[in-house]
Amino acid sequence: MKLLAVIAIAAAASTAAAQSHPCPADTNVDGQLSPTDFSAWVSAYNAMDTDIADQNGDGIITPTDFSAWIGNYNAGCNFNDSDGDRIPNIYENNTGLFYRDFATGTDPNHPDSDGDNILDGDEAYGTEDGLNLPGMGANPNHKTVFIEIDWTEDNHDTSFHSHRPRPGMYARIADAFANAPLTNPDGITGVDFIIDYGQGGLFDGGQLLFAGTNPEFLDFGEIFNYRDTYMDPRRQGIFHYGIFTHRYNSASNGSSGVAYLYSDVLFVTLYQFWDNDVYNANTLMHEIGHNFGMHHGGFEARNRKPNYNSILNYNNQFPGVDTNCDGFGDGVLDYSRGFNPDLNENALVEADGICGVPIDWNENGSINGGTVSRNINCGNLNTTSCGSTGACDDSTCDILSDQNDWEFMNFLGQGRGGGIQPVLVECDNPVPGF
Repeated sequence: MKLLAVIAIAAAASTAAAQSHPCPADTNVDGQLSPTDFSAWVSAYNAMDTDIADQNGDGIITPTDFSAWIGNYNAGCNFNDSDGDRIPNIYENNTGLFYRDFATGTDPNHPDSDGDNILDGDEAYGTEDGLNLPGMGANPNHKTVFIEIDWTEDNHDTSFHSHRPRPGMYARIADAFANAPLTNPDGITGVDFIIDYGQGGLFDGGQLLFAGTNPEFLDFGEIFNYRDTYMDPRRQGIFHYGIFTHRYNSASNGSSGVAYLYSDVLFVTLYQFWDNDVYNANTLMHEIGHNFGMHHGGFEARNRKPNYNSILNYNNQFPGVDTNCDGFGDGVLDYSRGFNPDLNENALVEADGICGVPIDWNENGSINGGTVSRNINCGNLNTTSCGSTGACDDSTCDILSDQNDWEFMNFLGQGRGGGIQPVLVECDNPVPGF
């Protein structure tokens, strides 16, 4: 055969495939058999790709594999796809480990094996319209969150500056999600948090907006228009979309950000604190938490609960979560893990505090025996009497409950619907020192 004449005929010794190809004739692994598979076999032969070119299963590559490919081609394969994720059942070997396109590790009976609301086929092969998710770090066996961030530049409140995300900010929030207590089919806990802020290569979406216009604020009411205008439509339903800008809605607005619950859009607005990686990472994690469906009190809007140990809580947004039970943040970026017991504001045990460290709830200078009544969902443990608001989120004394945010997290917040209507949440928590 003339085509084989251009192929090196010498046998190529190769190590045996770690996992065998369940349909060896489908050499281009597109879920169908066609003449293009022959060209793919030739390429694999020349590349000494044993997984693909070794058609007779003897662990080496020789010209006899071409005859074997013809036999495999004529025998055909069953490309049934039970869960509709574009990966044939025979390629979903349910190991939890992605080996190659013909051994994806995914569950043949579940279209989203890792539960991140991105289809297995899109994470393994890229989307049907050509979005290269695996090239950007997607893994069908490990939860992934994608976000594209655009930004503005201005000279308001300080010297000229860009609100473009910085590598230190990215590293901080990526570490926080990597440390999430969420299990994955690959056996590794955590979430891959991937930001496109125009770094280059496949990350070419994030961009400077309104260059040269020096905007002091953007209208958040236009956020869906911004998303639809500036983000590749192929990314919608997979990527969150955010803008880092100076302020929103007015030049006097001191809010640090705004987002929609159960949606995919947000602003981070830290005015002259644009270069504070801690504040920017914390605020991004706060705002995207709203996208995931979490309120400032977790399952409820009630804010500043001392036992709700989450970056969603205003008490923790900038100082981080509390790691020593004294009620003050210790710099750690995290959502609540639901460890803290309920606190009954009508019957607080000062000796117990929040989680075992005594706290002087009634601020009388001593730790009382028995119980005290006090309104405690306030800023910096500045409590007040029941019926009074003071520095508190409300005036009532209630039972305050924690929540495991990570378990509650609704990945439908990436915009794939589910019948949940987005709800606007404005975060009027100013940056410390503002």
